[in-house]
Amino acid sequence: MYQYPEKQGLYDPQFEHDNCGVGFVVQIKNRQSHQIVEQGLSLLCNLSHRGALGADPDTGDGSGILIQIPHQFFVEECQSSGFHLPESGEYGIASIFLPQDPYARRHCGEVIESHIVEKGMDLLGWQHTNDPLDITEHKANMCAEELIKWEPPRGWYGSYGRLKGRHDLIYFLRNCKGFAMQKA
Repeated sequence: MYQYPEKQGLYDPQFEHDNCGVGFVVQIKNRQSHQIVEQGLSLLCNLSHRGALGADPDTGDGSGILIQIPHQFFVEECQSSGFHLPESGEYGIASIFLPQDPYARRHCGEVIESHIVEKGMDLLGWQHTNDPLDITEHKANMCAEELIKWEPPRGWYGSYGRLKGRHDLIYFLRNCKGFAMQKA
């Protein structure tokens, strides 16, 4: 019969418990590869019987993926929108769902831009994407009143240069933006 390891450092076996429908795949050597995406998709397929996903291929259910920024892809996309990106690693990207109401949409955009400037960064531009589907026709329609288009500002470049070591600033900016939106 399996026994948990002894308590040591930050590990304490008293906090062990079973879970259902959780998976994690990571590549820790900072190598770009499509293999990690394939492994993640395989993991999701293997968890479907555990209720780990809504089985809705159009909207998903909150399963997420975090990958490196595909720099060349964004360079090409941003050029077609009329702005240029700095070198790889010198900008950040955010995907933001904005309200449907034109006034609220404009106000939220202004709040986001003011926080970017307040934190000493430059907004390089907004890249509007096409709606991949009519969200009101799917299970995610409970969010349809609040969310419409995916409008990511494609990058922030601060006066301090490379963002390496500045992820805390982007995280802080994201939280400030969310707080300001709630107050608005």
